[in-house]
Amino acid sequence: MYMLMRIFMVVSISRGGFIYIAESVRRDGSVKLYVGMTARPVGERVAEHLKEVETQNRRTWCGQGTAFRLLGFKWFEDRHRMEREVKKWPTCKKREIAYKWSLERARKK
Repeated sequence: MYMLMRIFMVVSISRGGFIYIAESVRRDGSVKLYVGMTARPVGERVAEHLKEVETQNRRTWCGQGTAFRLLGFKWFEDRHRMEREVKKWPTCKKREIAYKWSLERARKK
């Protein structure tokens, strides 16, 4: 049983998905970066964040801001591991990599 649970955990964690970096403008005017992940299309997830910004009862981190803007996103085979890694990076590196990801997507079109 333990081995079966362990195999299931490895399979579910290693599923691919998108890592995205976005800016959130807070009520005091400061700008903070948000790093997220999703297995769904990034546009759907960003739309959820934008909807949360517009609601009255804001309960999420993104909802506490006044604006939310996607900076860049990229597909990774192990989205959980990569999200943990990106969250540890300094802000300047996150901005730089988001810009790089957006350029890569623009070149593919």
